[in-house]
Amino acid sequence: MRHNDRRTVKTITGLFLMGCMAGTGSIAINAGLVEVAVAHESGPYEGMKRGTVEAIAEQSLRIDKNEFGVIENLEITDQYKRPIPLKNLEIGQEIYFRVNQKNRVEKVIVLIPS
Repeated sequence: MRHNDRRTVKTITGLFLMGCMAGTGSIAINAGLVEVAVAHESGPYEGMKRGTVEAIAEQSLRIDKNEFGVIENLEITDQYKRPIPLKNLEIGQEIYFRVNQKNRVEKVIVLIPS
Protein backbone atom coordinates (compact mmCIF):
# COMPACT_ATOMS: atom_id res chain seq x y z
CA MET A 1 0.00 0.00 0.00
CA ARG A 2 1.39 3.41 -0.94
CA HIS A 3 1.08 6.29 1.48
CA ASN A 4 2.36 9.82 1.90
CA ASP A 5 2.79 12.24 4.81
CA ARG A 6 -1.00 12.75 5.09
CA ARG A 7 -1.78 9.06 5.61
CA THR A 8 -0.95 6.56 8.26
CA VAL A 9 -1.06 2.89 7.52
CA LYS A 10 -2.61 0.81 10.29
CA THR A 11 -2.77 -2.96 10.38
CA ILE A 12 -5.99 -4.48 11.70
CA THR A 13 -6.40 -8.10 12.69
CA GLY A 14 -9.83 -9.66 12.54
CA LEU A 15 -12.43 -11.56 10.62
CA PHE A 16 -13.48 -10.19 7.27
CA LEU A 17 -16.34 -11.20 5.00
CA MET A 18 -14.75 -12.22 1.71
CA GLY A 19 -17.78 -13.09 -0.34
CA CYS A 20 -20.90 -15.12 -0.59
CA MET A 21 -21.97 -17.68 -3.13
CA ALA A 22 -25.28 -16.67 -4.65
CA GLY A 23 -28.13 -19.05 -3.96
CA THR A 24 -26.07 -21.40 -1.77
CA GLY A 25 -26.45 -19.63 1.55
CA SER A 26 -22.72 -20.07 2.18
CA ILE A 27 -20.23 -17.34 2.90
CA ALA A 28 -16.46 -17.21 3.01
CA ILE A 29 -14.81 -15.63 6.03
CA ASN A 30 -11.11 -14.90 6.13
CA ALA A 31 -9.08 -14.24 9.25
CA GLY A 32 -6.03 -12.12 8.63
CA LEU A 33 -4.37 -8.76 8.45
CA VAL A 34 -5.65 -5.79 6.47
CA GLU A 35 -3.88 -2.49 5.95
CA VAL A 36 -6.12 0.56 6.27
CA ALA A 37 -5.02 4.05 5.27
CA VAL A 38 -6.16 6.69 7.73
CA ALA A 39 -5.92 10.34 6.70
CA HIS A 40 -4.57 12.71 9.33
CA GLU A 41 -2.77 16.00 9.56
CA SER A 42 0.95 15.99 10.22
CA GLY A 43 3.55 18.63 10.89
CA PRO A 44 2.38 21.92 12.43
CA TYR A 45 -1.31 20.93 12.27
CA GLU A 46 -0.96 17.53 13.95
CA GLY A 47 -3.60 17.00 16.63
CA MET A 48 -5.61 20.00 15.43
CA LYS A 49 -9.09 20.28 13.94
CA ARG A 50 -9.92 22.38 10.89
CA GLY A 51 -12.90 24.70 10.78
CA THR A 52 -14.41 28.06 9.86
CA VAL A 53 -14.87 30.87 12.38
CA GLU A 54 -18.58 31.76 12.69
CA ALA A 55 -18.64 34.05 15.75
CA ILE A 56 -16.05 35.75 17.95
CA ALA A 57 -16.47 36.90 21.55
CA GLU A 58 -13.97 37.84 24.23
CA GLN A 59 -14.32 34.49 26.01
CA SER A 60 -15.54 32.17 23.23
CA LEU A 61 -15.41 31.21 19.56
CA ARG A 62 -18.04 29.51 17.44
CA ILE A 63 -16.40 27.23 14.90
CA ASP A 64 -18.50 25.14 12.51
CA LYS A 65 -21.66 25.49 14.66
CA ASN A 66 -19.80 24.50 17.86
CA GLU A 67 -19.27 26.95 20.73
CA PHE A 68 -15.89 26.77 22.48
CA GLY A 69 -14.54 28.73 25.41
CA VAL A 70 -11.00 30.05 25.03
CA ILE A 71 -8.09 29.94 27.46
CA GLU A 72 -6.82 33.18 28.95
CA ASN A 73 -3.57 33.26 26.94
CA LEU A 74 -5.00 31.99 23.64
CA GLU A 75 -2.20 31.60 21.09
CA ILE A 76 -3.23 32.79 17.61
CA THR A 77 -0.81 32.78 14.68
CA ASP A 78 -0.98 32.52 10.93
CA GLN A 79 0.52 29.55 9.09
CA TYR A 80 3.84 31.45 8.97
CA LYS A 81 3.91 31.62 12.82
CA ARG A 82 3.27 35.39 12.92
CA PRO A 83 1.17 36.35 15.99
CA ILE A 84 -2.38 37.62 15.37
CA PRO A 85 -4.37 39.47 18.07
CA LEU A 86 -7.85 38.07 18.83
CA LYS A 87 -9.36 41.40 17.66
CA ASN A 88 -7.93 40.71 14.17
CA LEU A 89 -9.57 37.28 13.88
CA GLU A 90 -12.42 37.50 11.34
CA ILE A 91 -15.67 35.64 10.75
CA GLY A 92 -15.33 33.29 7.78
CA GLN A 93 -11.63 32.63 8.24
CA GLU A 94 -10.41 29.06 7.82
CA ILE A 95 -8.43 27.92 10.83
CA TYR A 96 -6.81 24.97 12.51
CA PHE A 97 -7.49 24.86 16.24
CA ARG A 98 -6.71 22.72 19.25
CA VAL A 99 -8.97 22.31 22.28
CA ASN A 100 -7.87 21.19 25.73
CA GLN A 101 -9.57 18.59 27.95
CA LYS A 102 -12.00 21.25 29.21
CA ASN A 103 -13.13 21.84 25.60
CA ARG A 104 -11.53 25.28 25.49
CA VAL A 105 -9.55 26.51 22.49
CA GLU A 106 -5.88 26.83 23.39
CA LYS A 107 -4.28 27.39 19.97
CA VAL A 108 -5.45 28.77 16.62
CA ILE A 109 -3.59 28.84 13.31
CA VAL A 110 -5.28 31.15 10.80
CA LEU A 111 -4.91 30.12 7.17
CA ILE A 112 -4.04 33.26 5.21
CA PRO A 113 -4.71 32.82 1.47
CA SER A 114 -1.55 33.23 -0.63
